[in-house]
Amino acid sequence: MAHRQRKHRATISGSTRGRGGTNTTAETLYEPAIVIYEEDGQTAVKRVQVRPDGTYELILLNGRYVVDIGRSGIDSTADLPVTVQVNGGQITFDIDIDTSIR
Repeated sequence: MAHRQRKHRATISGSTRGRGGTNTTAETLYEPAIVIYEEDGQTAVKRVQVRPDGTYELILLNGRYVVDIGRSGIDSTADLPVTVQVNGGQITFDIDIDTSIR
């Protein structure tokens, strides 16, 4: 049964990079979070904090989702939002984030 359940979910993970490809950390991001919405892009289903080293990881059930960053701060990205189809396995998103820190 556990094997069957794994087919119905996927791990989404990745890292965040600052402008110009430099690594970001939770300290350099205003509100370091990745937010997963239902396909409508409005209903949040999961929110995960970016780790201190700038990486993140979460598990989702199969379905269509919109991946975005928490936009309550000054951070922005041209990489997101993006719609993904989860069908099990591993999905990796490395995200370039403009922290507005110069």
